[in-house]
Amino acid sequence: MLMLPQHGAQQMGMILTFILACLLAYRSKSGLAWVSCILMIVLTAVLLCGLLQKPQQHGFIQEQDAGKAMLHGAVYGGFNAALQIPLLMSCKGDRAAVRRAINRAGGLIGLLLMLGHTVLLRHPALIAESMPFIRLTGFLGKTGYYLYGSCLYLAVLSTLIACLRGIKAGMIPNLCIWTIALLGFSGVVDLVYPVLGAACMMLLILSKLLNC
Repeated sequence: MLMLPQHGAQQMGMILTFILACLLAYRSKSGLAWVSCILMIVLTAVLLCGLLQKPQQHGFIQEQDAGKAMLHGAVYGGFNAALQIPLLMSCKGDRAAVRRAINRAGGLIGLLLMLGHTVLLRHPALIAESMPFIRLTGFLGKTGYYLYGSCLYLAVLSTLIACLRGIKAGMIPNLCIWTIALLGFSGVVDLVYPVLGAACMMLLILSKLLNC
């Protein structure tokens, strides 16, 4: 919808993205890895645009609730961690190798999160924006717009591939994913992510306590 100004762009995008994700999840062993690598490159470029751009100041920054922020972090972290478990279980190698891979991935994600946080602190006028990085890449014109759109699309695609890899092929799980997708961006982020994220975090804690 952001990059294709055409009637029916949302439905067309959903169908094509779902087909592409199925092919990369079920027909390719390295599909997710390639999508993730490209996403990291594009995301880094978007963050660098924010660091290099002239700061966009604002006279008032709303005070954030630290407890609420930590709760949201745990919920979204639980959702993403749960997506990784089926992928890690399919990895070949000893426990030490898997543990090193997890530590490297965690360090990289932590670095990107801190970089993103630094960008927002540099541009406090954009903190309340729902998609602040559109404004940050705007100085590049159309190129910056497509850069951010590509980053957002790759993030969605990688998440969908991970979901499909985790649940394996099946009509009911695929229908559930399709139904959730019909809620749209706001519905998924505001409703589905918190509910599923909280459930995933509780299951992760329970499995750790039970040594599952």
